[in-house]
Amino acid sequence: MKRSKKLIIGSLSAALLAVGSCANDDEKQNYRLQLLHFADVDGNEQSALDSVDEFSALVNAFKNDSTYGVNTLFVSSGDHIMIGPRFYAAEQGTVRTVTGSNEPGHADIAMMNAMGVQAAAVGNHELDANPGEFADAIEADGQATAVFPHLASNINFSGESDFVVGTDGAEASDLAGSVAKYAVVTINGEQIGLVGASTPTLPTITTTGDLVVTPGPSASVSDLAAVIQSSVDALKATGINKIILLAHMQQMTVEKQLAELLDGVDIIVAGGNNTRMGDSNDTLFVGTHVTDDQFAENYPYQATGADGNPTLVVNVDGDYKYLGRLVVEFDSNGKIDLGSLDATINGAYAATTSVVSSVGGTANPKVVEIRDAVQSVITAQYGNIVGYTSVYLDGRRSQVRTQKLTSATLVMRQIYGMQNRFLAKPWILP
Repeated sequence: MKRSKKLIIGSLSAALLAVGSCANDDEKQNYRLQLLHFADVDGNEQSALDSVDEFSALVNAFKNDSTYGVNTLFVSSGDHIMIGPRFYAAEQGTVRTVTGSNEPGHADIAMMNAMGVQAAAVGNHELDANPGEFADAIEADGQATAVFPHLASNINFSGESDFVVGTDGAEASDLAGSVAKYAVVTINGEQIGLVGASTPTLPTITTTGDLVVTPGPSASVSDLAAVIQSSVDALKATGINKIILLAHMQQMTVEKQLAELLDGVDIIVAGGNNTRMGDSNDTLFVGTHVTDDQFAENYPYQATGADGNPTLVVNVDGDYKYLGRLVVEFDSNGKIDLGSLDATINGAYAATTSVVSSVGGTANPKVVEIRDAVQSVITAQYGNIVGYTSVYLDGRRSQVRTQKLTSATLVMRQIYGMQNRFLAKPWILP
C-alpha cells in the first residue's frame, strides 16, 4: 500500500501549490496535473459490479485531495460497454427509473457520468452489438446519455447517421454524447489536448458497419502513427503543448511503439490489453470473485518520443479493479518533468475496502444506486438455470480466446458474452 495515501485537508499552502502558483511572479512554475484513468470494464461481470462502488470512492478521494485534486483529469481508454447481462439489464424499467434511459449498454455510461469522466476512447467492445447500438448508448433521441465525448482520430463516423459527430478540437464539455477525433479540456486556465485512437483491427474483431477505420488491419504501427499525428499536429497548431493520447490498441507493445513514433504526445493511456501495471508501493486486488497475484509491469512506462521529449505510457487492469493515478508536472514548454514522478503517489490503486479506507474515500451514491438497480435485474432475470453440463467448461477470457478449438471451447465461445447466465457444474465465470 502506498505510504502517501493520507489526504491533506484544508491546507491553503498545498492548494496554492497544486494550481501551480508562482512563488516569484517573474518565474513561471511547473504545471502539475493529476491524471486518473481506467479501461476494460467489460470482463468479469460480477467482479466489476462488486468493485465499482470502491472504485468510485477512490475517484472521490483523489478529486478531493487538497494537494493534488484541483488539477484533475479523469479519462477512460475504452471498452466500457459489452454485450452481456449488464448490457441488457440497462433496458429494464428498474434501471431507467435511476438513469432516465433504457438504451442497452448505457448503465456503465451513466456510472461514468456520475464519477465525472471527461473523455473516453472508442474500444472494440463498444461496437459489438453494432455501431447504432453504441450511438444510442451515448446519445439517444436528441438527448446526450454520455456527458463526455468518445474520441477516435482514425475512425470516420459519418457513414453511420446515428452518431452525433462533434467538432474536432472543441472543449470536451461541449461534446456531450458526441464522437470526434480530438478534443480539449481546460483545467485552471491550462489547455490539455486529448486525442483518441482505436485499434486498426476493428473491422476484423467487431461490427463496424459503415464506419471507416484508417489505416486498415494490415497496416504498420508507423502508418497508424501518421494518422494520429495529424490530430496531434492540429492541436499543436493552436498552441497546446500538453497532449494525451487515449489509445485502445489491445496490445501494450503497440502503445509503446506509438510512444516513440509520435511528436508532441506526452502521455499515452493504453487500453484493451488488461496489462496490470503497478509498482512495489501498490496493493494487489483481492476480491470475492478475483484475486490478483502480481503486477505485470512497472507504472508508468517511460519512453522518448519522436521529438526527443519524455513520453509516459500508463495502464491498469480492468473491471473497476484498479484506478490509475499519475501525478506529473510539465514545464513552461509543456515538457514532462521526470523528476516530478513519485512512485509513492503514482500507480494502480486497488478498489478494495482497505485501500479506500487508507485514502479516506467515500462511495459515490449515484454509482451505488445504478449498480444496485443493474444487479437487481441481473439477479431476477439472468439467474435462471437453463442447462447443465458434466464437462469441465473453462470460461476464462485467456483460455476462450487463445486455446485450441475443442468441443468444450467451442461451447464457451458460443456462450461467452451472451446475455444468459449459464449455471454449470463446474464452471469458472469469464
